[in-house]
Amino acid sequence: SPDATEGSLGRTFITAVSIGYNPTYGNEEKTIEPHLIAPTDHPKRHSSSCNETLLQDFYGETIRLSVVGYLRPELPFEGLEKLTLAIKKDITD
Repeated sequence: SPDATEGSLGRTFITAVSIGYNPTYGNEEKTIEPHLIAPTDHPKRHSSSCNETLLQDFYGETIRLSVVGYLRPELPFEGLEKLTLAIKKDITD
């Protein structure tokens, strides 16, 4: 599948990543939030609110991210619905 590959340490996923302070939620601490995009044939493809991601909890896990592009600056959104729409657009971009 072009959406995920097997790496030496596990699977590799195309990912939309938020790096920053999440102004929608007023966070004071910078975070890195990877949004893993599941392959089109993955059984959990439609498990998230964005209908695009592999739903899994990675808290406490070690993961490796390679940032290879930039889409837009961090923006505040008026509610979760507008934030979700922006994430969907980021995924398609």
